Amino acid sequence: MIPPSDESDRGSDDRSDESADAEGAVLDRRRFLGAASGVAATAAFGVPASGATTSYEYAPFFQMGVYDPREETAKAGVSRIHLANIKSDGNGAPVWHDTENLPASRADLVRDLQAQGVTVSISVGGYDTRTMALDRSTVEGVVDAYLKIVDELGVTHFDINDEYRHDESADLRDYRRRRNKALVKLQNRRPEVSVGYTVPSHPEGLTNTPYDDWINVKDYVKHAVDVGVDIEYLTLMTHGLQPTTVDKIQSRLTKTHDILGQWYPGKSATELWQMLGCCPLLGKQINKEDYFHPYEANGHPDEADELARWAADKGLGMMAPWALNRDRPGEPGDYPLVGDSGLPGIKTYEFSQTFLQYAAPGGGGSQPTQSPYNRSSGWPVPGRIQAEDFDEGGSMASFTDSTAGNEHGAYRDTNVDIEESTEDGYNISYIRSDEWLEYTIDVKSAGTYDIYARVAGPNKHDGGSFSVDVDGSPVATASFGPTGGWQEWTTVHVGSADLSAGEHVVRITSSELGYNLNWFAIRNQSPYGRTTGWPVPGTIQAEDFDEGGSGVAYSDSTPGNEGSVYRDTNVDIHESTEDGYNVAWIRSDEWLEYTVDVQSTGTYDIYARVAGGSSYDGGELSVAVDGSSVATASFGPTGGWQEWTTVHVGTADLEAGEHVVRVTTEEMGYNLNRIKFE
Repeated sequence: MIPPSDESDRGSDDRSDESADAEGAVLDRRRFLGAASGVAATAAFGVPASGATTSYEYAPFFQMGVYDPREETAKAGVSRIHLANIKSDGNGAPVWHDTENLPASRADLVRDLQAQGVTVSISVGGYDTRTMALDRSTVEGVVDAYLKIVDELGVTHFDINDEYRHDESADLRDYRRRRNKALVKLQNRRPEVSVGYTVPSHPEGLTNTPYDDWINVKDYVKHAVDVGVDIEYLTLMTHGLQPTTVDKIQSRLTKTHDILGQWYPGKSATELWQMLGCCPLLGKQINKEDYFHPYEANGHPDEADELARWAADKGLGMMAPWALNRDRPGEPGDYPLVGDSGLPGIKTYEFSQTFLQYAAPGGGGSQPTQSPYNRSSGWPVPGRIQAEDFDEGGSMASFTDSTAGNEHGAYRDTNVDIEESTEDGYNISYIRSDEWLEYTIDVKSAGTYDIYARVAGPNKHDGGSFSVDVDGSPVATASFGPTGGWQEWTTVHVGSADLSAGEHVVRITSSELGYNLNWFAIRNQSPYGRTTGWPVPGTIQAEDFDEGGSGVAYSDSTPGNEGSVYRDTNVDIHESTEDGYNVAWIRSDEWLEYTVDVQSTGTYDIYARVAGGSSYDGGELSVAVDGSSVATASFGPTGGWQEWTTVHVGTADLEAGEHVVRVTTEEMGYNLNRIKFE
């Protein structure tokens, strides 16, 4: 179901309909298309139920002459597009409908799209335009016209967009048959060419009942089947149903599925759903009073989401709306031809974001291979990862975000919403339920690791919750209350996971909104020589920094332990004249971490026992708790490297429970014996 690219004609729709419902099928007059595509990467949704084996491909139509499809597909994250459309110049030669120029006039544009990773389908026909099969009297002549399109544009996907107004004359019936026979010959000569049909729909799915000017849709599609056209998909236009409701669209597709079952008795129900596509008209419908919405408001449902969920569940082959050009806000008023949706309350590409969320892996998003952001290998574990450093890959590959664009425009140009953090750099914001982010990690050694996350959220929300998966398997879930503000940060313990050594992909999925995310950490860090954190209030010897290794429990800029005593790490430890040992040879930006267990919530004073020789001007250290800076102290020399004095670093408001304290050297020139909380 990778839509083909059609060719000329577009045979009507039958729209006929019998009742007030009939209204509909007549689809958007210029919408022409309907088609196929897909999403390109891991899909969060779109795991079809009901026995379906795969979800649809997302391949919107694009009306040439309105915006640049290269830019639009890149921004929307679309990897398959139907370019509409090519028609007859009146003498049977193929030309673009908007310029009357030959197909080759846009060969460079098509090549650019293909270079971006976009699969290009050519829509042949369209609303009320002449077709090559109508203006060429022989089957061979029609084949020649189609080959000209294939060769000049370098495409292999045709969408037969049949909306040409016609009566029941023998001549007009014959041109459709001529077209179908030409398609058979085209596929025989060029087996790589796929063909799909996009046609008007009817309350009965497909019929020959006259409605307005649309007739005989069922006959000409059946004729294509009978003469041997290898039809990859049949897409129904579902516009202007007065009102356009999802249940009407579902009914038309279901009835067409039953018709296909009669034509293809050897195909399973799942295979028949894969042959079907849907072409909804985005935004304002033809009758001007009816809308197809990407959000829920004013008594109407979120039709886009409802249709997408149903299509994914059924295993529909394609979602090919008319048109990507319309996937943007507009002004209410007359029915917009193609430049916008006529909906003032949506965001650009909001429809595409909805449809892409439910599309099949590999079908619809043009994104590069997933890889760590700004790195050649996975983020080291144990270690900490900034939330904004989610993988490269694009929508539905390395992330899914339910709104278009980066709300704050900070740090990265994706749909993930990123803002500056008061704590360190940036954080993820505007998080909504079912959004997710993925991170490639590199686990240094197998073991059980604890997962922590840094979150913040205001009191007006009840907090938030999210889950963590590793390589597709759930490992932990965290729920937490509000912290008092969007930048009032706290660290939560998400859970633990048994990880094997090597590369893995971590996914964080929001299950309840109401929070920002700053970072998460995966570590097997633990208190040194203890099973629980160091009690607070209390004293911690500096040399008793946590287990966990370099980059997790400590950072030291030189290899080996200079003093060669107490512990076999890179942290430099020296015998102390005061009591046991102290940390020595301390350099700027080195740090040590200590897991503590606060006995009761309260405000605590922090003290440090330091010593420094007169060859330095003293030193400076800072203390952070769970990633938040709480105090900094500067002090002068004490007269010797073992001449100890106690300095008051500052105070910290600590909640009862386990926390991680980090002591960082801001300026070298001292030894550290111990720290104390009281």
